[in-house]
Amino acid sequence: MRFISVNHTQVDTVIFDFDGTLAKLNIDFDQMRRGIYELVSRCGVDPQALRHKFVLEVIDEAGAVLEKRSRCQSQSFQEEAFRIIETIEVEAARGGELFDGTKQLLTALRTHSIHTGIITRNCAKAVHLVFPDIADYCR
Repeated sequence: MRFISVNHTQVDTVIFDFDGTLAKLNIDFDQMRRGIYELVSRCGVDPQALRHKFVLEVIDEAGAVLEKRSRCQSQSFQEEAFRIIETIEVEAARGGELFDGTKQLLTALRTHSIHTGIITRNCAKAVHLVFPDIADYCR
C-alpha cells in the first residue's frame, strides 16, 4: 500500500467506509434481496411495489405498511429482516479479511495525530469477525 504525503496540519480526521475500502467481505446481496422479498411477501406486502428499492428501503417501507396494520407485526417483520441481513453478513465475514496494509495505514494516521473513524452499514458482529481489534485503531 502506498501512502500519500499529506500536510497533517490540514487534516485532523479521516473517515473510512469498511467493506470494500478497508476489508473484503463478498456479501451475497442477491441472496439478501431474495430473503427480504420472501419475508415481505410472507407478511402480505407486495414485493413488486418495492423492487427498485435498496434492501434497507424495502425494510423501512414494508415496515411502514405493516405498522398501519399492527405495530407488533411491523416490529416482528423488522426484527426478522435484520436477522436475515445479519446472517448473510456474518457468513460473508467468516470468509472476509482486511486488505493488506489496513492496520498499517490506520497506525500511520494515528502516529500523525490524525483521528480515524470507520462507518459501515454492516452489522457489528460481521465487522468484529473481520477486524476484532477495530477499537484499537479508531480514535
